[in-house]
Amino acid sequence: MLDDLRNSASQSFLEDFPDDKNRGGDDRGPLLIFGMTAAQRFLVAFLLLILVCTVGTLVLIAFGKVVI
Repeated sequence: MLDDLRNSASQSFLEDFPDDKNRGGDDRGPLLIFGMTAAQRFLVAFLLLILVCTVGTLVLIAFGKVVI
C-alpha cells in the first residue's frame, strides 16, 4: 500500500474519476444532486420543514410552554 505512495501522489486524482454525465449543463441533461431532480429535492426539503415544525410544536406542548 505504501510502496507506491510517492508515484501516486504525483498523479492527479481527477484522472481516477470518469466524467459524470449528470453534472449539469445544457447538453448533458439535468443537474442531479444526491441523484434527485429539483422537484424531488424540493419535496424532501418541504417534508423536512413540516417534520421539524411538528416535532417542535409537540415538544413545546409536552414541556408545558404552550397551552392548547
